[in-house]
Formats: sequence, C-alpha cells, structure tokens
Amino acid sequence: MTQTTADTIYQQYLDVATRLFWSKQWDDLAGLIVLPGAIHSPNGTYHVSTQSELIETFRTQHESLQRNGATEFHRICLRAEFDKHARHSITGVHKTYALNGGGYVVPPYENTMALTLEDGTWKANGIRSSVPNEVLSLHPLGSDLQADLNSGDAAR
Repeated sequence: MTQTTADTIYQQYLDVATRLFWSKQWDDLAGLIVLPGAIHSPNGTYHVSTQSELIETFRTQHESLQRNGATEFHRICLRAEFDKHARHSITGVHKTYALNGGGYVVPPYENTMALTLEDGTWKANGIRSSVPNEVLSLHPLGSDLQADLNSGDAAR
C-alpha cells in the first residue's frame, strides 16, 4: 500500500486551486477554503467571514494579477508536513511565480499555508504571504485590515 505524502497532497491542492482561480470558478474555489479565515501579509491580516467576502478577495487578486500583466501563475510546493499528532492537518510552504509568457510580472514570493481535511476534502485553513499588498493585491483594503493594522496585528 502506497502512502500519500504531505508534499503530494499540498501540491495537488495548489494545482486544483490554481486551475479554479484562473478559470474564475469562484464558488468551487471557495469550497476549498475554511471559513472564517484569514490572509496574513506584510500589511496586516485580512479576515474573511463569508463566501461573498472570499469571492471578492479572489476577484481582487485576479484583477491585480491582470493589471500587472500576469496571464498565469505557478505555485510550487517547497515543503509540507503532516501535523505530528493528526494526519488531517498539513502545514506547507510554496513559492508563487506570477508570469506573462516566460517572464515574471512580480518577483516570485513564498507563502505558508495550512490545509485541513474536512469531509474528505483538503481545504486551506489560513495563508501567510510574503508579498506586500502594494506589489500584488491579495485582499481588498477594507475596514477589517485597517483595524488590524491600527491594533498592531501586522507585526504578528
């Protein structure tokens, strides 16, 4: 019996989510993310409570990538590990390459993401991106982010 590795599951998740993102299948993509959730960036933490907020976040990121000239991105798993106490949780790191043809539209950047197995489906359960919102909009700038920035959450 072959055992699936955390790296394999994490990369498969990235591949499916990327395909859904670029084909704008927002509802299907939202089904792969645990709510409520959070996106952490150098600018602060953006909290997402509802599917409509999450879909707006996808649209914001897609529009930002297009404004920067991106026609695709590749996300490559650098490493992933199962939680030591539960095989239903994975934490991994991946690098994102936003591309137009063969060239970068923004410098490649790393992300850390947690995955949780829920009802047989791996779902993202929090992401931390190293790219600032000024370079690539990962979330709409709204009151939630501003409140977190004012409270000092950006340092966490």
